[in-house]
Amino acid sequence: MAGPRPQEVLGRVLRIQGLSVRGARLTSRGLEVEVRPRQRKPRCGVCGRPAPGYDTKPGRLWRHLALGQTIFWLHYAPRRVHCREHGVRVERVPWAAHDSSFTHAFEELVAWQAQRLDKSSICRMLGINWRTVGTIIERLVEERLSPNRLEGLQVIGVDCYRAA
Repeated sequence: MAGPRPQEVLGRVLRIQGLSVRGARLTSRGLEVEVRPRQRKPRCGVCGRPAPGYDTKPGRLWRHLALGQTIFWLHYAPRRVHCREHGVRVERVPWAAHDSSFTHAFEELVAWQAQRLDKSSICRMLGINWRTVGTIIERLVEERLSPNRLEGLQVIGVDCYRAA
């Protein structure tokens, strides 16, 4: 009885919806997994609306989570699309935010750690720099928190602790 194909195993390990695994290769930086979106029709990277694709950008990598000491990288050559509203853009991929070099899962890990650790610890643990941590946090805050959350705020209280 045959087991699942290597592509199916990798797909299950990555745990990313809307992604099809084509193959993989081990490199000096980690495991580069060849992927593509499951949806055939490309979408605008900004608004997500279907848009006609007309060419392919060079292949690029997105940093994903690690399994043990092996970092996973997703490799895909995204298409350029012509959106009626946003013009020429790179297509949306289901595993990452527009203009990000990291998967949603990796950004979630950074955000979770940022609630518990200082930036230096996150940088050492994940092998990224301060600016990257800040950019990821800014993107997630902008995406998830209402810009009106402080509307009507009149007073802010701050407790100061002074060590003796």
